[in-house]
Amino acid sequence: MRALRLEAPGQMRIVEQAPPVGTADAPVQRVLSAALCRTDARMWQCGHRDLILPRVLGHELCVLGEDGHRYAVWPGVSCGRCPACHSGVENLCLGVEVLGFHRDGGMAQWVQVPRESLIPVPSEVPDVVACLAEPLACGINALNQARVEAGERVLIHGAGPVGLLLALAVQARGAEPLVCETAADKAALSARFRTLSGVVLTLEAPGDGWDVAINATSAPPALSAGLQRLRPGGRYVVFSGLRQEAEIDLGAAFNGIHYRQLQVVGAYGCTRSGIADAVALLGRYPDAAEALVEAVIPLEDSPLALRRVAEGGVLRFVVRPDGLG
Repeated sequence: MRALRLEAPGQMRIVEQAPPVGTADAPVQRVLSAALCRTDARMWQCGHRDLILPRVLGHELCVLGEDGHRYAVWPGVSCGRCPACHSGVENLCLGVEVLGFHRDGGMAQWVQVPRESLIPVPSEVPDVVACLAEPLACGINALNQARVEAGERVLIHGAGPVGLLLALAVQARGAEPLVCETAADKAALSARFRTLSGVVLTLEAPGDGWDVAINATSAPPALSAGLQRLRPGGRYVVFSGLRQEAEIDLGAAFNGIHYRQLQVVGAYGCTRSGIADAVALLGRYPDAAEALVEAVIPLEDSPLALRRVAEGGVLRFVVRPDGLG
């Protein structure tokens, strides 16, 4: 089969390799679509703490099962025995392995996936949208950690695909999202999505008094600004990891948390139930979600697309490993 394989940071190529060998509990699935994200680009540029090389990339995917049905994929493979797994937060399993990181992922014609990680996709959700269930599920996890409720005001810094999907999830809960983006060219990319979804974006500094703030960007100023704009007793979600070289005034941040009694929580990855919730939400907004797809491309074009993702200024490239026909 053909696959996009990362050999080492800065070294990737399309290869011919043997398809994976399935088992009764984890059969081999045909990949219908897989999306390239900023994490894939960072792994290509400089590696990742969880990355084991060489590796076939791809953790946002939709597959065709042996039964002829389509499935979104929870990309983790958890132990199933630890307290986290037993509590339904398998994303926190200390032994979890992730497709595209520890195991070969979806940038290939075939992938091995545990049956329990397959979430059915309804007919109203196209293949190229179904692979967005994973990033949307990560956003849903962030909202769960912040306990976002209907009627609350939620400030999201960053108008990339994940920030926009976050806003869609906030809106679906009956809360009021505002996406804050400082780059006009980046904001312009989401014009069609915003028209179809009704999500509001601002290029101006928003006012204060937000119930919840979330960083959907690795830029350090977003974290500081979000904390400052919360109401007393507000909640902040550290959703996007910060760059290693990030400099933050911890004294000011911690004093603000202390004196204004703010709550700060982290959010990482997603769960199987989160993927199911995301698929259901995509079924409500398939056209808006599809507006986040920059282009649908064959596997052969994925190296160039990954470079464009690393440079920024694009939405989601969706790869069809078997071609566009």
